[in-house]
Amino acid sequence: GEAAADLHRRVGRAAAATAHLLVAVGGELADALAEAAASIPVRRAASAEEAAALLRTLLQPGDVVLVKGSRGVQLDRTVDALLAGGA
Repeated sequence: GEAAADLHRRVGRAAAATAHLLVAVGGELADALAEAAASIPVRRAASAEEAAALLRTLLQPGDVVLVKGSRGVQLDRTVDALLAGGA
């Protein structure tokens, strides 16, 4: 709805306060999220598959990943790809 961009900025600020890295996936709303989290490293991915490929290059044993997104972005495919690849 009309509050979506503001809510994504809030999530971005919260991520910046607690995370070491943010991977923002998607379009305009992901842009708002990424901009709000700019105080930490932010990487962008256009799709769930691109996010999985990116994360495979970044993740180290013992890393913890929080996946949050709308069903439309289909981040469940990112999780499935990471689990299948042993990342």
